[in-house]
Amino acid sequence: MINRVILMGRVGQDAMLTYTQSGVARSVFSLATNKRTPQGDKVTWHECVVWDKAAEYAANKFKKGSLIYVEGEMEQREWKDRGGNDRATVTIRVSRSTVIEHATPKEEEPVRRVIVDQELPQSLMGDLPF
Repeated sequence: MINRVILMGRVGQDAMLTYTQSGVARSVFSLATNKRTPQGDKVTWHECVVWDKAAEYAANKFKKGSLIYVEGEMEQREWKDRGGNDRATVTIRVSRSTVIEHATPKEEEPVRRVIVDQELPQSLMGDLPF
């Protein structure tokens, strides 16, 4: 049997890094891929999980909007919700990854300067060097 996934898409949220009780790093992020159809683009979201040293790399490099390439395998997780209903989700356990294009940082808000059109009181002038 073969269980191999290859995806290239944009990171939907910054990778979130956590550690297990035994100190193993785990990073989770969402990845959007799209497929062009005659009706328009169809976006599919994938939950990706990275472990160990690669998780720390992902947390530092996989920022919202970055274009990345991942390889891994699909894993299905099953549980019961609070209502006792069976639930399942599929995640991608990433084994290889790389950043293709870093997200462009958002421009910071410009510094606002206020110009006051009046002279300083003589008591504040002191011994100014000009």
